Amino acid sequence: MLEVSGYGRVFLTFSIANLTYPRTTLPTSYSLIISKVNETTPASYARGLTLKIPALHIQDNYDGSISTAGRPSGNFPDAVQATTLYNLKTSANHQLRFTISYQLYEILILGSLLDHSATQGFNITQNVV
Repeated sequence: MLEVSGYGRVFLTFSIANLTYPRTTLPTSYSLIISKVNETTPASYARGLTLKIPALHIQDNYDGSISTAGRPSGNFPDAVQATTLYNLKTSANHQLRFTISYQLYEILILGSLLDHSATQGFNITQNVV
């Protein structure tokens, strides 16, 4: 996905994975990683772009339940990661909707500046036994 800022542009990739096997008896842990694939910053005073994830929510279309907010677990030069726990209550094929809010920052010589915020949504089918 292409994001254009005031000082450059960057292509972002989104990766969502479950870190634990989904069961009804234990919470399932999900990890989200947003990576920068290709970045251009033409201005000499801009050092690059970075990301923050202030919110990550999961909604289950099977029963309508919504997860608590995810927590950021790391800011890296080329990627950002957040994790969350989700309780799947029934054995079925669940259609999960991941809603991700992220902020794009410009790294300048004397600090950083928020360029803009965005929200994206992704659907994932999760089979629970």
